[in-house]
Amino acid sequence: MDIDDEVVIIGAGICGLATALALHRKGINNVVMERSETLRNTTGAAIGIRQNGWRALDQLGVAETLRRTAILIHRDRTVSLDDGKVHEILMKGEFRCLRRKDLIDTLYDELPSTTVKFGCQLESIKLDPNTSKPVLRFSDGSAILAKVLIGCDGGKSIVADFLNVKPTKKFSFCAVRGLSNYPNGHSFDHDFVRITKDNKFLGIIPIDDHSEDEKKEAVMDVDDEVVIIGAGICGLATALALHKKGIKSVVMERSESLRNTTGSAIGIRQNGWRALDQLGVAETLRHTAIAIQRERIVSLADGKVEEIPMKGETRCLRRKDLIDTLYDALPPATVKFGCQLESIKLDQITTKPVLRFIDGSSIIAKVVIGCDGGKSIVADFLNLKPTKMFSICGVRGLSNYRDGHSFAHEFLRIRKDNKLVGRLPIDEHLVYWFCAHPYVPGDERNWEDPEEIRRSTLDLLSDYPKEIQEMIEITDVKTLSFSHLRYRAPWDLLMGTFCKGTVTIAGDAMHVMGPFLGQGGSAGLEDAIVLARNLAQMGSIHVESRRKVTVQGVEEAFNLYVKQRKMRVIRLSLQTYLTGMLLGASSHLKKLLCIVLLFLLFRNPSGHIDYDCGCL
Repeated sequence: MDIDDEVVIIGAGICGLATALALHRKGINNVVMERSETLRNTTGAAIGIRQNGWRALDQLGVAETLRRTAILIHRDRTVSLDDGKVHEILMKGEFRCLRRKDLIDTLYDELPSTTVKFGCQLESIKLDPNTSKPVLRFSDGSAILAKVLIGCDGGKSIVADFLNVKPTKKFSFCAVRGLSNYPNGHSFDHDFVRITKDNKFLGIIPIDDHSEDEKKEAVMDVDDEVVIIGAGICGLATALALHKKGIKSVVMERSESLRNTTGSAIGIRQNGWRALDQLGVAETLRHTAIAIQRERIVSLADGKVEEIPMKGETRCLRRKDLIDTLYDALPPATVKFGCQLESIKLDQITTKPVLRFIDGSSIIAKVVIGCDGGKSIVADFLNLKPTKMFSICGVRGLSNYRDGHSFAHEFLRIRKDNKLVGRLPIDEHLVYWFCAHPYVPGDERNWEDPEEIRRSTLDLLSDYPKEIQEMIEITDVKTLSFSHLRYRAPWDLLMGTFCKGTVTIAGDAMHVMGPFLGQGGSAGLEDAIVLARNLAQMGSIHVESRRKVTVQGVEEAFNLYVKQRKMRVIRLSLQTYLTGMLLGASSHLKKLLCIVLLFLLFRNPSGHIDYDCGCL
């Protein structure tokens, strides 16, 4: 492929991101190819930046942001434990020690949203014999023809090997480094302390003066109008919907980076695509997945095959594609990583929700929307009953056929006894599959290792067709997952309270359900549209170029949101519950009861896809 970008940079480390940002500032289009699946901001500890480095950061336009994250080092103090001598000199020029994560995140946030391409591990470089342009071949078999190439791929650089640079050499010593957090604060001066003894050297540099105890007492009133907990599909969709309505929000995510490497794929039905169209990201996502044309249900017990034309638009999206697309459409710095919520309570004076995080920090929020999944702390605050477990569990994964697969554009379901295997092609090479089977207590311990998941699934499906066995054998182990399926009971949804003051929930936090209808993700997207629309219409006023929320209006908007969504999610949850009970039922009587209830309550089994969440 001949790449459109003017410059290809290999490696999204400090130098790679800084080079991309410098080129961006000069108007030169570039792309950064990074081998890891996410931003490498959790490896390494910290890095000292001297005066010359700060000059460069000033030119990049990020120095002031970074200065706020680290104290100024005043002295260089060397202590010899051999003879007790102490040597102190004033630090020449500006010197600060930055957390590597702060530096990486700051550079990344300044770049255009699609600059960095993850999961692109360079394998080799050669020159094209016709154009003399560099041809880059990656470990997944893809190749690109680049105009300009800059290697920022570290000490074991493939680009350096292409240039015939001699291999790096090793010193005769090694190093250990780390970050230490003093819960009660440290008493170190703003010094770079070096302690030597024999042939050992210890260096200590303080990054900041803040202690955990000081943070616990510092309760910050957040500037953003809405605080969203959780940067999953529903959380990002809600933030994007609010952004499109001019309402500022911040998303607090517990993990240190975007959770786009967990999970494998998600089916989006017609109602979900209506919501994605309203968010303005549907066309981008349609290019990543083929349309599913039909359902084919195969019973291995009696050989029966049933084919049904697929009603409405259905596609299977890689979860990573959906998460990345939603994230890229948000303003930079909307998502705050490493913010794990610990508890919520109402401030006694203002009655605003106070969010306390596990690092000891707290914020007073105007509005809180919990999109924090099936084990939601926000749902606990609303006193919702705990989620329950189905008697079945699920395995899922992605299989990549390098030379392409020959599967039809169909949702294939194969049943035998109480086991169900589903297969949906994502594109002409990638296939998503799942296997549902009865849960055995203690299964989690036996299914923790991805290779064990593969082996156990192959044993479980040993009597299934050969193409199913081959599909599981070539599955990327990084995409394999095992889970005991959980749900929020329909009767708990009927009786539950989904908002309290200016706090509400959406997505799995409200209505986690089994995967049997393929509606979990789509229902969360619907929540985002309805929630943002009501908040804009009733819960905010227009001020200058954006909308500001009003407490009384938010409460009315949330009450209407719950009213509009409650029966929809109850019906989805009930149909999913009965389908799951049918699959896991051990007696004929239970199966018959589930079949009768499904027939009486849901005469049109696919009617759930006809729902329209309306315009944003």
